[in-house]
Amino acid sequence: MGALKAGEITVGAGYSRSPEAVKPVTHRWYPPPMDPMDPPVRDRAWTSSARLWLAAALAASAPLACAPTEGYVEIAWSFIDQGGSTLYPDGVLADSCDFTAAFAAESASDTLRPAKLRVELEICDPACDGDCEDPACMVVEPTQFACNTARGALTIPATGGDYRFTTRIVAELDGDPDCACVLSTDCALVPGPRDRAVRPGLVTDLQNYQFVLDVTDDPSILDLTPCCALPDSCA
Repeated sequence: MGALKAGEITVGAGYSRSPEAVKPVTHRWYPPPMDPMDPPVRDRAWTSSARLWLAAALAASAPLACAPTEGYVEIAWSFIDQGGSTLYPDGVLADSCDFTAAFAAESASDTLRPAKLRVELEICDPACDGDCEDPACMVVEPTQFACNTARGALTIPATGGDYRFTTRIVAELDGDPDCACVLSTDCALVPGPRDRAVRPGLVTDLQNYQFVLDVTDDPSILDLTPCCALPDSCA
């Protein structure tokens, strides 16, 4: 390589240029190629804002949409005799489905009839104008539980005040639901009404009810003559 002339600078091995010929190098950044399925940049920005707004709206409305409006009621019971001995459950009877109802009659063959004892639960709103004597004040229809269980549960609308819970013992004769009567205190004692609040999403436990039956020497036989008013169709 020969000697540099005045005004020249070395650019590379064996090359020389004048300072005016040397231009600054500009490095440019190119974005990576976009996925053809991606929205345009302005649309992506709007979509992100919309997603944030939608998430906030859903979070705010979720408690309202999912807030429970019903509560759960549980009740348990046992049948005992006049001396306090348990008949069912955990007693001498397997259930309350196989009682025998005794009625006074001229013919001895007509005095004994198969009977099932069921617990009926009535729930009313005592704040109702008609009080609990009006069927329109019932929260739900009176419910009769099966005779082969000693527990029951219901789902009912929740309330800000108290509901009144009333129990009865219903005797069903001859396996006919239309041939039934509510036992009076002449042969069966039941606890009085209980007022309880039912909160949304919570369980209201009515605890254990004891029903006292006026049984004979045979604990499966009940004399229903004084306490069971049967319909004329099955009397």
